[in-house]
Amino acid sequence: MCSGVNNEAKFIRDCFTMSFADLDWTEQGYLPDGRITSGYAHSPHWGLVIAGGFLNEDTYTVLQTHDGVKFDSLPRLPVNSSKHCLAIIDDNRYVFHGSIFWTVYVRLY
Repeated sequence: MCSGVNNEAKFIRDCFTMSFADLDWTEQGYLPDGRITSGYAHSPHWGLVIAGGFLNEDTYTVLQTHDGVKFDSLPRLPVNSSKHCLAIIDDNRYVFHGSIFWTVYVRLY
């Protein structure tokens, strides 16, 4: 799990992993920027993909991590977006879909 808003309404960049053996969350690393309402998806090939979200305004950026510590950039979304869905299709494609200003966009990458 990465990012969010704290009790003081400030963006946080923290990333956490869950240990099911201990039933405990551990801080793992930090996003390059704090954001909320991003689309998230995970697969063994892609790792965790974090697309768009709200960062003082909707954002186009897409990040990828396999460990919650090192983040790589993927190609930007074609439109700025938050509150959308992200699904991984296979090792070569993921789909971004959702409502942006009442218009529905579907994109394969």
